Amino acid sequence: MPLEINCLPSLGAPFKDFKVHLVSVSRVHDIRALFDTLHGLALTGIADCYFERNTVFVKGDVNKVTDVLQSTMGSAFDILSVDEACLSPGDIRSHNIIKAVFYEAFARHARTCGFKVMLWNRRKRGWKRIIPVDDVERLTKEELLCCKKGDLAIVRGLYVMLDLFESSEAVLWVDLYNPIVDLNNLRPLSPTEAKKLGFSLEEYQKRIPSPYVRHKLIVTRLLPKLCKNDKLTVTFADGSVVSFFCSFMILKEGVSNELL
Repeated sequence: MPLEINCLPSLGAPFKDFKVHLVSVSRVHDIRALFDTLHGLALTGIADCYFERNTVFVKGDVNKVTDVLQSTMGSAFDILSVDEACLSPGDIRSHNIIKAVFYEAFARHARTCGFKVMLWNRRKRGWKRIIPVDDVERLTKEELLCCKKGDLAIVRGLYVMLDLFESSEAVLWVDLYNPIVDLNNLRPLSPTEAKKLGFSLEEYQKRIPSPYVRHKLIVTRLLPKLCKNDKLTVTFADGSVVSFFCSFMILKEGVSNELL
């Protein structure tokens, strides 16, 4: 019996020879300011970047990146050299950096498709979270918003997580993200916060969707917002792209799958 897996397989091996620039720096006094600047560069489409071990990994316009970093970081940031490199998913450090850079490009894609990207921490592993942004009436009609109580409501979004393989193929895992959201600022609330504002845990638990409904919401409501022509295509700031089939992977009985 075929088994459906909630991940989107990549088209080909898009992470082979993942080209980046390496900007080596001597010191960074304010890591938070640096990451804020790098996120801003990704948001504007100048470059998708990540910082680790005194190196900024840049996929995009490296000249603009160095100009922006020097102007915003000032004397707290010294650039030593700029080089080029090809990262390989087979190397564990490169593997994690590729994922971090991909998430910056994916966040930009999600925003252009009408999603709000939840604040991501600096760790490269783990699920990332996005929720659709639209008026309450439309989201309710699409079954992506329910149980509205004042300024609070349950909003159906997505968890996403990239898995890379030594073959340079990849899968994008997706699952339903089901937070209680403050609609004024689109901020997800913890159960404790929501309870203090009058949204009971019992009410939330009643609205946890069944596996069938979860599948329906992901496949027929949320993925179509991210996909075009049956593909989810993420474009990096340097113009290179990675695409995933916009349908769950199917494993057939008796047939092995190299990705898994």
